[in-house]
Amino acid sequence: TLKSMTLNELIPDQQNANMHTKKGMSLLKKSLKRNGAGRSILLSADNEVIAGNGVTEAALAAGMNKVRVIETDGTEIEIAEDTTAQVQVLEPVKFTYTTEKVGENQYKITFNASVEEGWYVYSSFIKEDGPIPTTIYFDENDALGEVQAVEETGEIIKDGYDEMFDMDIKKFGKSATFSQVVNVNGPATLTGYLEFMTCDDQQCLFPDPIEFVIEAI
Repeated sequence: TLKSMTLNELIPDQQNANMHTKKGMSLLKKSLKRNGAGRSILLSADNEVIAGNGVTEAALAAGMNKVRVIETDGTEIEIAEDTTAQVQVLEPVKFTYTTEKVGENQYKITFNASVEEGWYVYSSFIKEDGPIPTTIYFDENDALGEVQAVEETGEIIKDGYDEMFDMDIKKFGKSATFSQVVNVNGPATLTGYLEFMTCDDQQCLFPDPIEFVIEAI
């Protein structure tokens, strides 16, 4: 059974434990504006929001108020189909990596990012509550020795206040390089991955980590 309501008629959960940060609400609002309102909110019989408080708040902030309610007994999963949406796979950042021996029992891994116009990747040195920093992680290995600090540079560097995250942030556009030197204790195969996120002025993406291998001979 379908019925129509407005978001203003919904009752927020006063005990909601998942309180969104200002940053998170900003991203959710931008996502709703860009991708549409095909998201779920779970209500109780008296219209109290059980799940989806953040979506409700962000949708109101984005100027959305119409709600189509599907009555259910909780035994079936409800799916919203947006007939106007088109699947678009975004890959605004492409990483490649190289490895080289730079000294006795020392190896350097370098990640090079090609970044589409209007998109950015973030520094490895980001404060808490900011975007995900670009970080090189090494898997556990008995041969893994000291790992030196990341060195980073980029073609376009913006270092200062960022409105989306409401904090000072360093980010790179067009191209960026992240490198790290690691010491090894004898011959080994080192593995790990690069973790990063990328944003433009409307949305953020969280691509899969980039796995790597270093053959230390």
